[in-house]
Amino acid sequence: MFGFDRPLYWDYGYGGNIWYDNDYVYYDGRRTMNSNDYYDYLDDLSRDIPNIDKSEAEKMEWKPLGVFAVRRENDTNSDRAMQLAVNRDGVITGTYFIEKNKEARPLAGRVDERTQRATWRFTDTDKNEDDTIFETSVYNLTKPSTNVMVHFGPKASDAEIWQLVRMEQPASESDTTGQSSQSQDRQ
Repeated sequence: MFGFDRPLYWDYGYGGNIWYDNDYVYYDGRRTMNSNDYYDYLDDLSRDIPNIDKSEAEKMEWKPLGVFAVRRENDTNSDRAMQLAVNRDGVITGTYFIEKNKEARPLAGRVDERTQRATWRFTDTDKNEDDTIFETSVYNLTKPSTNVMVHFGPKASDAEIWQLVRMEQPASESDTTGQSSQSQDRQ
């Protein structure tokens, strides 16, 4: 897809490889930039998407990244889900669904080919209305579960670590009747 020479897995928070300390971002133990500059970098990346109309989008080849249950750190249950897909150019699209409100919100963003950082945001609001940015490695999104950093603004105190847990596709009707397991026994 992007020609990555090796996948990069990221872990957020102390003990991981990306964390905040005193309004600075640390990557693999090195202080990289202050939190305002980091947020601006993520904001620019998540907005760096081409304007694609509906007919163009329908013609593009989209690779599903998955459907995930979304949990805040230390929560055991989730009433939220996220569905994500990416195209060959690294454009991310998706939907964020909140069960209790029956609310679906569109998502869009970008994968940075150089860093493999995937960032996305809500697209149904003005820039100043909802500044939420989701961030993780695109490789993390291939795992059964992963953590992501969710930025609600430019300060370190505005960031939270959430978990995405891949939701398996429901079994087909033949799986529930036992037909497919019987045919597997015969092979």
